[in-house]
Amino acid sequence: MNQPYESTQIDQLPVRIYQDTGKLYDHLAAEVAEHLIETIDAQGSAAAILATGNSQIEFLNRLVTYQEIDWGRITLFHMDEYLGLSGDHPSSFRRYMKDRVESLVDPKKFHYMQGDADEPILECDRYEAALRSQPIDLCCMGIGENGHIAFNDPHVAN
Repeated sequence: MNQPYESTQIDQLPVRIYQDTGKLYDHLAAEVAEHLIETIDAQGSAAAILATGNSQIEFLNRLVTYQEIDWGRITLFHMDEYLGLSGDHPSSFRRYMKDRVESLVDPKKFHYMQGDADEPILECDRYEAALRSQPIDLCCMGIGENGHIAFNDPHVAN
């Protein structure tokens, strides 16, 4: 596994600084793979939430290459979706995850938000019930350049 270029700690948060994003993605994919494998070994299955966006593309490209992961024992969720967008639209996060993850690793289950549901509130309730029914072992999310998480921009963002 690639070692961080520099390690430090800020308050309770360990911080790693890498020489380049390639080394960062290599290290993250290796850590996530190790965690998923250990979780499956310990409890027989695992559940994870995956994020979309440019910061996730190279990470996911690396993660899906780990043949040691028993994807058939992993339940996946995705973090967000555009309201009103069909699952086959090029900008859909369902499509993003189907193309970059599900079609390559065949997980036990992949729960998707239906952005084009006729009743969005009912869809939110359905998705919430799916999340509550499955303890989550890992959430892989990025933080945008302006500090945003899943389109929730900080008040200082331009």
